[in-house]
Amino acid sequence: PTANILLLKNNIIGCPALEKDIIWNVRKNCKVNEMSEGTATVTCLATHDEKTIAVGYEDGSIRLFDIEANFSDVVLSGHSSSVTVLKYDNTGTRLCSGSLDTNVIMWDVVSQSG
Repeated sequence: PTANILLLKNNIIGCPALEKDIIWNVRKNCKVNEMSEGTATVTCLATHDEKTIAVGYEDGSIRLFDIEANFSDVVLSGHSSSVTVLKYDNTGTRLCSGSLDTNVIMWDVVSQSG
């Protein structure tokens, strides 16, 4: 699997660690938060507003996490293989995902459909 590190704001990054997404303060060298749902390996991350992180998984699912609440109540399912790339549009209302299944899906984040 491939993965990326996500700069959230000054000195704060998000990075995958197997089935978890860990939020670090690099200046203080400490973990700020840890988000995990299920057992699939995290493959990619994206954010639009520093409040929500889209997390792609090896099983083809995508979860939207509220960073402050450390909670995901949105699961986007449409890929049959590992999610390899996630990218929000400029408004943050659409999320594009690509997968090893060779499909690209444009998700409407508001209606949670793709």
